[in-house]
Amino acid sequence: MPRKRLPSGFPYHPGLELSIKRHIPPEPFAGPSFLESAAPRPIARDPRGGPYRTPLEWCLDFPPTDTKPAKDPEVRRLHVVDQVACGAERAAQVVRCYLDDTKGTTYIAKMFDALYFWPEDGDHTYEADANYASEAAAYEDLMELDMDGHLTPHYHGSWTFDLPVPSPHSPSTRSVRMILIEDIRGRSMGDILEDYLETFILPKHRLAVLARVMEIYSVLEYVGIVHMDLAPRNVMIMGVDFNTWPNHTMPEVLLIDFNRCALLNRPSSYFPQDDNTNPIDPKTYLTTHCPDKWKDWVPEPHRSNPAAWRGWVRKLWPNSEDYSQPRLRSRRFDDLGDFIEVLPQPDPQYVRPPSPPTESDGEL
Repeated sequence: MPRKRLPSGFPYHPGLELSIKRHIPPEPFAGPSFLESAAPRPIARDPRGGPYRTPLEWCLDFPPTDTKPAKDPEVRRLHVVDQVACGAERAAQVVRCYLDDTKGTTYIAKMFDALYFWPEDGDHTYEADANYASEAAAYEDLMELDMDGHLTPHYHGSWTFDLPVPSPHSPSTRSVRMILIEDIRGRSMGDILEDYLETFILPKHRLAVLARVMEIYSVLEYVGIVHMDLAPRNVMIMGVDFNTWPNHTMPEVLLIDFNRCALLNRPSSYFPQDDNTNPIDPKTYLTTHCPDKWKDWVPEPHRSNPAAWRGWVRKLWPNSEDYSQPRLRSRRFDDLGDFIEVLPQPDPQYVRPPSPPTESDGEL
């Protein structure tokens, strides 16, 4: 896909070197999922009612939230190798990198640089801090549960670094927070759909991928991490050879992008943790017909025929004791309409793209 034009002075280019050090994120805050009292400071407002500051001036006047120093004073040298998802209005900037002299091991760095956040209320730093705090907390909670790398990429900690500020501004540097995660060599579902590459994955495997997404979502919610932004762009798919049409192996699936999640086990959470003894039945999230946001991924007839959709869902999770039923649900899934069990239709040959583009990672 063509790269968007980047703003003048944009720092996150291949070749950039940064001195990064361990950082403790603030407790997650902001939005309807967290207590108002959890915010480290009130949202800053323009006293004149308009955006008289430039984003840079705002970032200098309102630096990121200070927290207690990390017990581990580890300092590393980060080398940017490639841009994964960068842009003036992308909020978090995502790059591929390596640390120190270990060029053979790459990571994904997600920079929560307030300069590129554009919240409605105008407080760039507050928004960047909130995104950073939530995403880091989600990965930390998974590590505490010994679930790191099973349903999501492996987590390699939260960090901070300083960027130079052009004169005549003061101070001469500004701080940026970031996280490091595993370098997932794959593509997001959204990226695959945007490039019309979904037919490289067999229809039955596309259905299985969606089922796996719902299972992961259910397990994460059960342990207190509610994604809140489940969409194709946040589903990473690995193990697909886009030079071979079609692939006959089942892809692997991970979820990414937890900057908006609810964290039910955190003291700052507005919502209490459920007392379910098992994860919620994934049928709950798939409803009784194909949800609009998954329609481009789902093959026919399951995409357009609700009875075929219900037949697939019903057969996949046949009232298993491994799952709990939501309290608000008064009827079994089987009772919510007629169903038929049919195989997905094969993709027509003409859907195949003439030549696949170079592999690129999805949004993180």
